[in-house]
Amino acid sequence: MPSDTLDTISFSRAKSQLSTVMDKVVHRGEMKIVDRHHGKEKMALLDVGVLQALLSSFEFRPVASVSDGEFVLELPELGLIAGADSFDAAVSELVDLTRAYSAQYLARRAFYAEAGLDRHFPWALKAALTDDATLRTLLVSPPADPAPALAPA
Repeated sequence: MPSDTLDTISFSRAKSQLSTVMDKVVHRGEMKIVDRHHGKEKMALLDVGVLQALLSSFEFRPVASVSDGEFVLELPELGLIAGADSFDAAVSELVDLTRAYSAQYLARRAFYAEAGLDRHFPWALKAALTDDATLRTLLVSPPADPAPALAPA
């Protein structure tokens, strides 16, 4: 339940003043809570850059191995495995798999949560908000800090 610290506006007001609300969120850095049905339903509005900053501590930590001339990359945060005859090709496949899985995950989030995979959410969202070149860098660069704690499976 949001506190009174964040500005809360009604859904009908947000809808009628969408341009103004968006200007405040995007250009002034304000965050808004929008509610409807007398507060029974709530959502948060924030700039995408703020969301990306919130997700910055969720770092991808791929595990690389070579077996019989095949480069294998595992991405434990999303349960993905890519393999190819070169490291570069394996990274490209991992980017493609990450992009596809993130899109599917976010489109069917309730299904994945029911399947016990809600722990994938921050990484799927981070991948969805990241362009391919940056995602590639995130998947091959060593992480700066320890990984955030994951909820038990």
